[in-house]
Amino acid sequence: MKKSSKSLFRKVLLILFFATLLDGVVFVSSLYFSGSFDQIKENSISLFEQRINYRAENLRKTLVNDLYDEKNYEQLFQHSESYYTAHQSKKTDDLVFDDVILEDMITFLHYRSITGTYLILDREVFQTDYYPTIYLRDSAPNASYTDNSDISGKYGNAELLKQHNLSLESTWMPSIRLDENDPTYEFYFKTLQTAKDHPNLSSMELGYWGEPISLNHDLIDVFTYSIPLIAQDGTVYGVLGVDISTDYFKTLLPYKEINNEERNTYVLTTKEDHTYQSILSSGPAYEYVFKHHTPIRLEDKEKDETYRMEINTLDDRVLGHAIELNLYGRNSPFQEEGWYLIGISNESELLRSSHALARNARISIIIALIVGIGAAILISYKFTNPIYALVQQLKKSKPKQSVHLPRVNIDEIDELSTSIEIFSQGLIGAESRLSQIIYSLDIPIAAMEIVENGDVYCTEKLVELLAFEQRYQTITNFEKQVFDEQFEIFKQHASLYEEHEEVIDGKRIQVYVCYIDAGVNDRKWLRFTRTIQAKSQIIIVMDVTKEFEEKERLTYERNHDSLTGLLNRRAFSEEVNDLLTQKNLGTCGMVLWDLDN
Repeated sequence: MKKSSKSLFRKVLLILFFATLLDGVVFVSSLYFSGSFDQIKENSISLFEQRINYRAENLRKTLVNDLYDEKNYEQLFQHSESYYTAHQSKKTDDLVFDDVILEDMITFLHYRSITGTYLILDREVFQTDYYPTIYLRDSAPNASYTDNSDISGKYGNAELLKQHNLSLESTWMPSIRLDENDPTYEFYFKTLQTAKDHPNLSSMELGYWGEPISLNHDLIDVFTYSIPLIAQDGTVYGVLGVDISTDYFKTLLPYKEINNEERNTYVLTTKEDHTYQSILSSGPAYEYVFKHHTPIRLEDKEKDETYRMEINTLDDRVLGHAIELNLYGRNSPFQEEGWYLIGISNESELLRSSHALARNARISIIIALIVGIGAAILISYKFTNPIYALVQQLKKSKPKQSVHLPRVNIDEIDELSTSIEIFSQGLIGAESRLSQIIYSLDIPIAAMEIVENGDVYCTEKLVELLAFEQRYQTITNFEKQVFDEQFEIFKQHASLYEEHEEVIDGKRIQVYVCYIDAGVNDRKWLRFTRTIQAKSQIIIVMDVTKEFEEKERLTYERNHDSLTGLLNRRAFSEEVNDLLTQKNLGTCGMVLWDLDN
């Protein structure tokens, strides 16, 4: 009896199918029952916690190391007490601070990451009807100018301030006006009273951090750190302190570091029971998460000190990690008034890697099954030569053209050839559709690949960005000669602005920025990034006109007064210095209007 013929597919498929299925079961079991996914999730949360803990420790060092070291205040303490002692002995009402005290404050301000420093004396101790004050502000806390041009006087004797080349702020006053019933001035009265209530503690142990306030209708809010001035006889005769603007404080809380996403935020808070009250936030996500500035509550515990947050305005789950900054020492009367730093991130974004791994695992299992079944068709010695012929034919085919393979009259191999041809056509169609989608979305980006023979494969947007001739509008495959001609025309109209090299993931990427002047005040900016591979070059072209226009706008706003449109002080100073350094300056003059009154 003649045996019925069976194809290789039917003979091998069942064996490989069960083998592949068994491998898949083992693979899935090893992932799920070993807790790999849970471990990745825990690792993501641990990394989230570590970043916030690091930021809290870094913030604490920034605030504490310089500001808590008594050596930094020795000169000010000594000269202030000398001033107090001299006044007590003279019994005079003429309270003009010594030059040495002002010089100490200027030096202190120059070498600390703070935006202001103040010295306020108690009017009752000095028997005056006002609070003798020196209050200085630093507009550039990370820089130091020898001419003191970055320092201005907010309160203090005008003559003394001007003798030290210090400008007066627009809201300058000779002394500060304090109201004991106004919470704004708690930084002074609370520090003073606490020192009187705890005579056994030193000045440094009585330091007090105040929440953001605005003094004398300032446009900026500032944090304050106040230290009482205590004489050797035990008299509390004033307060010495520093301020840090909220804008500068936000630079110490880079929210993007949490997980490189925009929807993160750092929040500086106080705490009462399990409720945190915000006093400062960094990051746009805060307004999105807490739309009505409601108190923050941390609810279900996720891991260690990371909690899910109770937010009624969102469908997404949000994670928050709170850590105390420990700004006060053990003996401080303010130890119970500590501040907390909370890092907040969207849970789905934070755990994206674990979710992606689970998804990829499922896809891998499906692919493994498909590959296993496909292997049943391909594994056979008698089909080696036909398969090799097909491979050679495939190598000769062009990437952008449909594949056409010869038939060998073997059902399985002929079916494989047909599948490859359909797959090739599908890839070409998919690539075309993707290019059309990008084109229809009007995204100003294009890509091209230059292969060994010089031919260029690109997206349709490239023709528009490089202003090629209209007849090439729908072309995505250029021969070397045609592309070189069109690109040469582009180079004639373009000007190179910048070129540099970057290293990303170990790969060297060349970046070129150029512009094309299309008319008066109409300039188009393009950025080219080129990656050289083994047998080709990948070039991404992006229209960055809006980015450069935004930079120019920000530069203008930084250098000009928003009301008058004139150069601000810093920009004017730079402009004048540039003019004065010119060799052929000639005759020049300067007119100054003093508009104080």
